[in-house]
Amino acid sequence: MGGGELLPLDGGSSGGLLTLFERELALDEHVEGRPHALRRDLDENERRIVYHLLWTYVLADVLRLQSASSNTSSTQAAWGACYLTDEGRERLQGADHPLPEDIESYLDRVRSNAPNTDELSLFYVEQALRAFRAGVYPSALVMLGCCGEHFVQRLARALVPKLPRTEGARIAAMLESGASVAKVWERFRRSFEKHRATVFGKSQLIATSETMLDGLFVVVKRARDDAGHPQEVHADESEARSVLECFIQHARYVSVALEGISSLPNT
Repeated sequence: MGGGELLPLDGGSSGGLLTLFERELALDEHVEGRPHALRRDLDENERRIVYHLLWTYVLADVLRLQSASSNTSSTQAAWGACYLTDEGRERLQGADHPLPEDIESYLDRVRSNAPNTDELSLFYVEQALRAFRAGVYPSALVMLGCCGEHFVQRLARALVPKLPRTEGARIAAMLESGASVAKVWERFRRSFEKHRATVFGKSQLIATSETMLDGLFVVVKRARDDAGHPQEVHADESEARSVLECFIQHARYVSVALEGISSLPNT
């Protein structure tokens, strides 16, 4: 589908959007040794899923809709086709992350790339995505900041039993007393540094681990603070999208770090 090329939405059209999914379903359900249909009609729920996915890409301005009626003033006009925008084509080419508007795909990518992400973290990420989709960009960054703070606390707690008793007790006391995330992060990073090569060695991410872990704290925490405090200039779509697009990579490094820390011997 090239930029500007119209793709009919009607399932009855041989080149329509729904027909593409019907063909894929027929191939997926083909049993070896049996003849299979060239297409299978979508049921009502499947059609709803396809249109939901379509709307996700319309919201992201990757796709645009065109009315089926030449009478654009008609209130009964239906959407007859969609087309890929030039900006959408550029955004999709080489993209290694799902669109923030596609909530389920984004969450699935977090789960696959960062398998040690817990349910509370996923809750914050989902809330951030829903806020972004609703156009409430400062709230999206605040929710990501909450997730980032939770990541810091999980990393610090995981490291405590791996440290000498006095050193671990300091971090544990900070967590128990509700010390600021900045202070917890500073203490964690100081204690973690001597283990960083071991923790990230197996995944061959040592060279970029420092940048990506600090990036989680600096970018997300700062974005949350800027978005969550009174100020004249508010976070916009571009800023929120940028943070969301890099967040999956930050989550991946946190997941690897949690796995590596758990493998360290207790002291």
